[in-house]
Amino acid sequence: MSAAATSPRRTPVQDRARHKRAALLAAAAEEFAAREYPEVTTKTIAERAGVAAGTFYQYFQDKDAILCEVARARLKRLTDNIVDARGRPLPRILEDAPIIAHIRASLELTYQFHVENPRLHGTIEHRRALDPALEAIVAEGDRVILERVRAALRGWRVADADAAAYLIVSMAEGLIHRQAFGPPVLDKETALAAGAQMLTRYLESLIPAAAEPGRAPGSSQ
Repeated sequence: MSAAATSPRRTPVQDRARHKRAALLAAAAEEFAAREYPEVTTKTIAERAGVAAGTFYQYFQDKDAILCEVARARLKRLTDNIVDARGRPLPRILEDAPIIAHIRASLELTYQFHVENPRLHGTIEHRRALDPALEAIVAEGDRVILERVRAALRGWRVADADAAAYLIVSMAEGLIHRQAFGPPVLDKETALAAGAQMLTRYLESLIPAAAEPGRAPGSSQ
């Protein structure tokens, strides 16, 4: 599928048009979560959104295109909250919080992202292997997360931040997938707390001795 096929056919300007597009996206997410992919049609999405079937095509080319938009919006919610583009900590975490608090909050955020709609997550993961446009969207989300974790590690003066970011993201992803899609051996709180401790110990082993371990740069005493 070309990049053009994944773009909305119509850019909403008026409130009514924006609401219709938003309703279609919400309905599509619900449809992909409720049914097997072959069972979802543009008609079932339109019906769930409460709009005429023809209205769908004013905004999206087909169900593949709207799945791409659902995936893009879903990933943006995660990447916007992991850390910002400059590697600064999550908005809910104070800048002088210990590193472990940042890691624990990031694990919690990622866990909630995976479990809030596991059927939709599974559909996206399955379809990305079949749809180059969807694969590109998911891969870009992965790239943004890796880059932002890398930026945070550089701020914490971690040695070889590139390799460390790759390993941390890989380990965190493995833990989250095992915990979210199980069957889990540990309860969620125990698993995420232990995971945060292990990742923090790994990070602290890479921080130069001159830096105070366990705290983000610029932290108070």
